[in-house]
Amino acid sequence: MGRARDLANILSSSGNVALDSELGLSLITPTSFTVTGGSGTISSTGKISLTSATAVKVNGCFSSSYDNYKIIIAGTNTSTSVAGCSIKFVKNTVESSSNYFYTYIYAGNSAGPSRSYAGSAAQWSSGAMGDYFSSNIYEIVEPFVSASRTNYYSNYTAVASTNNEMGIVNGFHVTTDSYDGFSWSGGTFTGSLSIYGYRK
Repeated sequence: MGRARDLANILSSSGNVALDSELGLSLITPTSFTVTGGSGTISSTGKISLTSATAVKVNGCFSSSYDNYKIIIAGTNTSTSVAGCSIKFVKNTVESSSNYFYTYIYAGNSAGPSRSYAGSAAQWSSGAMGDYFSSNIYEIVEPFVSASRTNYYSNYTAVASTNNEMGIVNGFHVTTDSYDGFSWSGGTFTGSLSIYGYRK
């Protein structure tokens, strides 16, 4: 019985083997991206590789094809202590108005546990990066749906020469607008950025 259920989970409605997009997550290729302070390349499947970037602006990754998204950013920062990350929405231009609300809790070997709340900020604080290895994983809820206030959740681990830090961040965007992209910064960053859409 268990094997029959497992098989059903990997078949599409037509009975053929399901594509990745039918199983739940699809890697998205954005329409374009721009890098500040460094360089970037994109693979044929949509994964973005960044070198010494201070910021990246990603366009055309949110659409009506999906409601919810996962963003995975992994790599290193040149700073020997952790460097904070931030994320903003994009619709033609970067949305930098004071419409971002968030709260976070974190702990590290040099501070914490600590918690903080921010309202009416110009961006979401979204984690940290260190010079050894770090990862930020974001869940973005309905950024393209104009009738919905977008929510997000981030969990991160930042490993640096002089400090280690891990934490969770969540928040919402107070306006009900539609956005098709985002900008992200995390110090001087080298690593990868991948965007996935959740099957509806």
